[in-house]
Amino acid sequence: MIRYRIVKKLLGIITLLFLSIGLRAALDPPTMRCVSVDSASGVTISWFPPIGNPIEFVEYQIFESINPTGPFNLLVSIPTFATASYNHAGAIVNNFNTHYYFVQTVFNDGSLQNSSSSDTISPMRMNLTLWQQDYAGQLNWNPIHGTPIPSNGGYEVQRRVGLGMWANISGQAYGNESFADSISRCNDTVYYRVRVQDAIACYSVSTVAKENLIDNTPPRAPEIDSISIDNFTGTISISWSPSSSPDVTGYTITRLNPATPLDTVSGRLTNVYVDNETGLDYFNQSLAYEIAAIDSCGNVTPGVREHETMNLSFTRDLCERSITLSWTAYKGWNVVNGYTILMSEAGGPYTLLGTTDPNERSFVHSGIDATKIYCYIVRANGAGVQLSSSQSDLVCVAFPNLTYPSYQYLNKVSVTEDNNVELSCYVDSSLDLGIVVYYEIKRGLSVDGPFETIDTLILGDDDWLIEYTDSSAYPEMHEYTYRVDAIDNCDQILLRSNYARTLHLKIFPDKYNFNNTLNWTEYTDWLAYGDGVGHYEMFRVINNETDSEIIYKGAKDVFELEDDLAEFQQQGSKICYFVEARERSRNTFGIVDTSRSNRVCVSFESDLYIPTAFSPNRDGTNEFFKPVTPYINPQNYECKIYDRWGQLVYVIDQNDFRGWSGFDGNGNPHPIGAYIYHLRLTTERGSVVDRKGSFTLLR
Repeated sequence: MIRYRIVKKLLGIITLLFLSIGLRAALDPPTMRCVSVDSASGVTISWFPPIGNPIEFVEYQIFESINPTGPFNLLVSIPTFATASYNHAGAIVNNFNTHYYFVQTVFNDGSLQNSSSSDTISPMRMNLTLWQQDYAGQLNWNPIHGTPIPSNGGYEVQRRVGLGMWANISGQAYGNESFADSISRCNDTVYYRVRVQDAIACYSVSTVAKENLIDNTPPRAPEIDSISIDNFTGTISISWSPSSSPDVTGYTITRLNPATPLDTVSGRLTNVYVDNETGLDYFNQSLAYEIAAIDSCGNVTPGVREHETMNLSFTRDLCERSITLSWTAYKGWNVVNGYTILMSEAGGPYTLLGTTDPNERSFVHSGIDATKIYCYIVRANGAGVQLSSSQSDLVCVAFPNLTYPSYQYLNKVSVTEDNNVELSCYVDSSLDLGIVVYYEIKRGLSVDGPFETIDTLILGDDDWLIEYTDSSAYPEMHEYTYRVDAIDNCDQILLRSNYARTLHLKIFPDKYNFNNTLNWTEYTDWLAYGDGVGHYEMFRVINNETDSEIIYKGAKDVFELEDDLAEFQQQGSKICYFVEARERSRNTFGIVDTSRSNRVCVSFESDLYIPTAFSPNRDGTNEFFKPVTPYINPQNYECKIYDRWGQLVYVIDQNDFRGWSGFDGNGNPHPIGAYIYHLRLTTERGSVVDRKGSFTLLR
């Protein structure tokens, strides 16, 4: 009613204007305002009456064509000047017909004439092209006129669903006669139209395009990313890439074999589900799952490719000290990039143990400690952009309780007089029969090896001490390191003893300075069950005498000795040494042990020194004459001295340590001059020395 009053008032103003300007020579065509299609398929065109003398007005003539270039035919004549619209009833059938209109004014200014034609206008015809049956699509319509009608506004794109109300869904500028709608409906009729209004709210309304949207298309399937076992919570985690269909409202999760629906989760972007059912048996079998998407219309996508957990198992070999892992393939991915094996030792953190190729589903863990528990998880690695992963079940492996010797103490290695090596080792005699099958005696040149097995020993059930003599060693040449290994029925080492090394003694003789320098290696092998070395003792033996003499008793950190032989040079030419290490205190087994080194000997060649003169003048120099025999232990020593006429004047025997003084028995000096000696003796080796010569007595 308000719009009608506005138009009526406007027409009155126009009429007064016409009256005030007087008569005109001609009338213009009316100004086109809008063209609208009603619900009965009629077309209503509206206009402003022309400016001019309404007295000359005869009628309006409306022309129509179905082609924009004609031919146009007279549709109707309207004889009333104030009429501003016309309804062409039933003009458009099924949104198919297209009509074009223009209006002329017929006037009489002395002769009957037609004005020029108004703008040609055409009702907007809406076209809808569906993208899919359940999804709206592309809207297109024609403009009212090739160029915007004066005072014409932009388009209002409207949509109505079912019996609902029209609602604006977009505004489009004049010249952009298209719009894409993305509405999706389960089963509804959707209507579209477009409106455009002039400055005084005259609406041009298009035809109505409609389609029945029926959504019976399942949504696009989600893609399972991985199925992984959480061994710490006892659950299985399923993750997936959400469906790309926008109308998805949730997902159904099904455990297979047999098919067991688990749950329905809401939300298109939900992508994780945890199967926390109590008592899931993923230890003895693989578990398979599938995920299906549900849309807002209740459509369910077919189950996507099922994924299946890996099932990990093992075998163990005590003798080889190895655990063999095997597992089922991860099923569901197009490509498995490989497998990673993780291991925890004795409750420690999981670390990388190894990897396998995609087609290799077993792994051998060698060199294990049979007293520890090992736990394993296998991780399947996906390929492609996501690089997904999946974990197997956890398996922990322990060997049967093994009884190991509680100790094995190599308490001593010692060199004998005949250069063999004696060793002794305390062993655990409390073990059950068959735990230790035999013992291996190992020998090397250093702690770092290499070691060779020089013998194997089988002990009785109650034997607690190994005593062994190594007669194949050369302890006079080398220092040796020994150990004893307890071997089980797998030929594996149950327990390895401590290392024990021989004492090695070396001698550096200085014949003419009458001394020998001795050095020896440190004995360090009494620390496992004792307090180590207390001190060292050095022994000397001359000419193979049965009794040895201790010549040194020193600190544990001294390993060199110089032996002065000046006072012993007459006692023999062969001198031997050995050193002994003495334990500081009683060890765990109540023993103070001793380790002896190799024996080193030096034999100096016998020297015979006979002076050519002496001067018994009581000045303290060269007061006596006596042939000297260093490094000879003489037997039957006798040296007879004659004057120049062959008269025996003195006899030196082996008990005369000084020799002839140059005086007779009464203390009278013998005359200066030449004298003759005759020396006879037997060496310690049994050879006879017989020498004659002369010397001079000087005063």
